[in-house]
Amino acid sequence: MSTVFAIFRMEAKRFLQSPTQVLTAFLMGPLVVFALLFVIGLASRIKAQIEIYGAEAIQPVLEKATENNSQLIFATGVPNTKRLKNESNLVLLLAEQDEVYIYYHSAMISDPTLLNNAKELATHIAALQLDEGRYPLFRSAISALKTKDLCTPEDYVRLGFIPFVSMVFVLAFMMTNMTLCQTALDIFPGERERGTFDMLRLSGTKLSLIIAGKYSVVVLLGISILTLSSFFLLLGLFLFQPAIFHFAAIRSERFAFLIPSIFLCLCSAAIFVSALYIALSASFPTVRQASAYTFGVQIILSLLSYSPNFANNIVQNYLPISNIWPVTQMVLTGTSSFGCVVISLIISTAVAFAAIYYASVVLEQGAKH
Repeated sequence: MSTVFAIFRMEAKRFLQSPTQVLTAFLMGPLVVFALLFVIGLASRIKAQIEIYGAEAIQPVLEKATENNSQLIFATGVPNTKRLKNESNLVLLLAEQDEVYIYYHSAMISDPTLLNNAKELATHIAALQLDEGRYPLFRSAISALKTKDLCTPEDYVRLGFIPFVSMVFVLAFMMTNMTLCQTALDIFPGERERGTFDMLRLSGTKLSLIIAGKYSVVVLLGISILTLSSFFLLLGLFLFQPAIFHFAAIRSERFAFLIPSIFLCLCSAAIFVSALYIALSASFPTVRQASAYTFGVQIILSLLSYSPNFANNIVQNYLPISNIWPVTQMVLTGTSSFGCVVISLIISTAVAFAAIYYASVVLEQGAKH
């Protein structure tokens, strides 16, 4: 164990000697996540709209009072509430004789100001209908409001939390994937080109221990980047998508296993991906030869990380890098995810041992030739 730790410290020290490499590894993914959430937040606010039904009698007064509000649309007929599950940032107001109904689907609302604007407008409509237009905050006007959220907890997970968060996190995983790939390629082909790997072999250290120490650096790097990206994802949700963050916070309090389960999934993904790149790195004597295959591997891993969003296969619940979304959905809907997390870790660990063994055999054969 002391030998593995010594190799780990040496490899980590070499990685930290390059400030550019460290900044790129630890900041590129999180900053991209943060920037993407910011852009999505701005775009969602632009598309927000409130449709008003049944207010024909007071429409002229409302139009004059809200002439600068670009979110409002005056419509006729009966509101189709089924649209709320398919259109984002849409609120429907139905003004009747004594009451004003506010229909919305909270899983599809990402603009935090939209519901507040809708409630203020509904209060104004109720006040006008009660001939209290000068005092829209009268208790009688407020009591006339009927708010109806058509979203269920399952809808929130399926329509709001999972697709939105996965879209952002897959990008973070792709950035992490690229960093781990470049780091792993420098471990064996890079060192063999520089001649430092042969010097390390001459020290008498067992080859499998050398590989295990170097592999540990890649795993820790992957876990650190994914965890940091997750933190920036939560921070971005808190700042730009408060409705989704509030939902996740409530569910997290109710299901205490959410954060540990996701963290173990991240560890499982880092172990799995790092093992693949270590095996790939040991298979080629030069960085150029190894690089010819890494692009295809990165594409496949990125697609697997997003696959649960368009394919429903129980195997993906246990496969590292693709099980984070099924596990998240299980926890948020109150289903046990213990089996998925444990099996995923077992698979990752088995792949890691297989990769270390494969790398030691290949490198040993290369040394003999």
